[in-house]
Amino acid sequence: MLSGNVRDLQAAEISPGIVTAQSLQQCLASTFRSFGYAHIFLYEPIVGFSCLGGVGESTGPSETALQQLGLVLANGRAAGGIDVLSSFIDNFVGSEAEPAALVIDLRPVALRPYLSIGLPLSEHVLP
Repeated sequence: MLSGNVRDLQAAEISPGIVTAQSLQQCLASTFRSFGYAHIFLYEPIVGFSCLGGVGESTGPSETALQQLGLVLANGRAAGGIDVLSSFIDNFVGSEAEPAALVIDLRPVALRPYLSIGLPLSEHVLP
């Protein structure tokens, strides 16, 4: 579980000697890939499932893997509430396919109280 300023940009070395600012999600994807994970999936309660790829990488193979795990994708995303997440986790854990990681971003749920009272969240959004 990660908490704190997870929307801050992270310093990441994208190739030897080249450091750039990246989102935490992008850094997680690169780190998982460096440890041999073939697919990195992201679940966000409001938008559902998507795939995280490294800089310049195609997410096509990961999208195919999501479909093989029972999700229906449209434009690289699969809608899904908590019931779909629960079902997906069962399929994900039982899968014998290539190693994969599932990142569950509950930040939108945590921010919901602020959205309901109309507080600005511009400082929490990456450009």
